[in-house]
Amino acid sequence: MTDIASQLRDTIRGAKAVCAGLSKEQLTAHPVPGWSIAECIEHLNTGNRKMLAAIEAAVAGAPPSRGERKLRLLERIFLWALEPPSRVKVKAPPSFQPPVGTPDPERALADFGSLVESAAAFAERTSALAIDQVKVSSPASDKLQYSVWACLHIIAAHNRRHIWQAGKVRSKLAS
Repeated sequence: MTDIASQLRDTIRGAKAVCAGLSKEQLTAHPVPGWSIAECIEHLNTGNRKMLAAIEAAVAGAPPSRGERKLRLLERIFLWALEPPSRVKVKAPPSFQPPVGTPDPERALADFGSLVESAAAFAERTSALAIDQVKVSSPASDKLQYSVWACLHIIAAHNRRHIWQAGKVRSKLAS
């Protein structure tokens, strides 16, 4: 479980690195079509908040772990598709879109760090539970179900994907 907690915390460092040294104007700029750096972070905050709420509620009756946790085939495929570089472009559902208006980048980054740290602490707190056996519905679609274990990996992969996207925006600011 330490590995997933480390992966999650690495995304905090990645987000801070993408934002480092940039002004509010740069963090909210749109040098290419799509989201600004701050909007990428706000999107992650929305997704992380919703996913954390779903998994926190689900683990109440989780049984003890009986060995190594496993991801199902469809979960592994979904994770592969999420990892950067983007292989499949998917429009975020309306409830996952960044809020209308210019987000406060400093607040967005602080919220991101707090949410991701909560996910990492959750991973550590549930290390003795069979969270790969507990299923939750995706906050994005009731048609999709994942294990809580997969959800932690989804949070990390989704964070990496949009930090990568934010890095592409940053590189366009420099050119």
